[in-house]
Amino acid sequence: MYDLKDGNPRKLSYYNTVDTALIDNIQQDLNDEKITTEDAFWKYQQLAFEGIQYPDNKTEQAIWKKLTRVQKIVLVMNIFIGQTNNGGVWQFFFNRPDYAIAVAEAFHELDSFSRYRREYEKPLNDFAAMSSTGVYQELMEQIYSLKDGEDAKRWKLFKDGQEHIPSHEAFETFFYDQKNKSILYGSLIRYIHQHLSKLLKIELPEGEEAAKPISKKEAIPHFTSYLESIYHEVPTEVKIYYTGRVTMNNQAAQLFLMQYKLPSGRESIGITGYFTYDFEEIDQTEINGMYRQYHKQELVNLYHGWYRAEKILLQNPKAREVNAKDWAKTLRRLQGKSQTQIPVNIVFREGFLVGEEQWYLYEGDLYYNRKNKPFPEDLDNVDIEKFGGEKGLLFSTSVAHLPSFGGRMKKNTAVKAKYRIYDIIGSKHKLLKDNAWGF
Repeated sequence: MYDLKDGNPRKLSYYNTVDTALIDNIQQDLNDEKITTEDAFWKYQQLAFEGIQYPDNKTEQAIWKKLTRVQKIVLVMNIFIGQTNNGGVWQFFFNRPDYAIAVAEAFHELDSFSRYRREYEKPLNDFAAMSSTGVYQELMEQIYSLKDGEDAKRWKLFKDGQEHIPSHEAFETFFYDQKNKSILYGSLIRYIHQHLSKLLKIELPEGEEAAKPISKKEAIPHFTSYLESIYHEVPTEVKIYYTGRVTMNNQAAQLFLMQYKLPSGRESIGITGYFTYDFEEIDQTEINGMYRQYHKQELVNLYHGWYRAEKILLQNPKAREVNAKDWAKTLRRLQGKSQTQIPVNIVFREGFLVGEEQWYLYEGDLYYNRKNKPFPEDLDNVDIEKFGGEKGLLFSTSVAHLPSFGGRMKKNTAVKAKYRIYDIIGSKHKLLKDNAWGF
């Protein structure tokens, strides 16, 4: 049995090299609705695997261990969808039983809450029972014992084997439904777009040169010149505040947060690396009030998000359209009272589409509750209790009543700490995982 956890190297070992123009064309055709997500999936798997020369002295299992997790998922979904489209889920189990578990793992990786994962478990359990009782092995022995020309007997044995997968009809009704298939292909395309550099190697077309990123050594002089050009002042201090990682042009990249001071009194954070930018509206006071555990990467995410938005909107102005219902649903999820941290006073800044997924840039305040108890229901009018200095401030609402001498008194339900936040979030996935929310 193949398992997604086998091997999983971080770098590509067996891969195709593809011009970035081909990737851009697929993504643009998706945006323009010239192709479906189903079309896009088969284009990506073809680019990723067609023509790869694997070593002759390596077994299939050895090659599997050298594939990245992303390559494995695209490969097993290619096999599973192709087999099931052709002859149902039993044909997949019959021909490629070694991938049965990997398909279940792939569904979980694509979306752990998806109905596909739940529906597939039913025929998978049927097949597991068929194997554990020896029925599958006996059937295969009978089939392989047949001679050439006994196709009718082989077909009958195959059809008889399907009776041991009683859930196959219900699964196939679900699988062949076009709406359900669109959901599956949509999940696959989102996953591919987020992990493209782990699927294939991308290079610029011949004759074009990649824009050279600013190195760590160049960061301070480059950002100093940038500040002079936009503020018309020579900064009194410029230093590297943090080095963050994002995905730029389908490859991992470093970005440098730059801390600076100007003679006019402005103190803040900017960014450089693959691009250089500064938010005039953010100052050091706000940054100092951010959630300390995550705020540096959060700022990198925000700058990167704004950069992506600008690039995407230049190519496709329609990408600015925002799904208000989706944003409201996302916000409700962020503000669930069972969370240990909740964003409030949210100001929506920008929305944009990446492929089929909606992304949102926003700012606000973060209430952080260390006690792992549900937040108070009323977070609109939060008062500050003066409680022993800045680190001990409690932000609370009066919601609980406790008995006291001479009657009952109100007791504040405390929420520990409040921070400034800037963030970018997608409908289903964060830009990066190492920030304030693990969605």
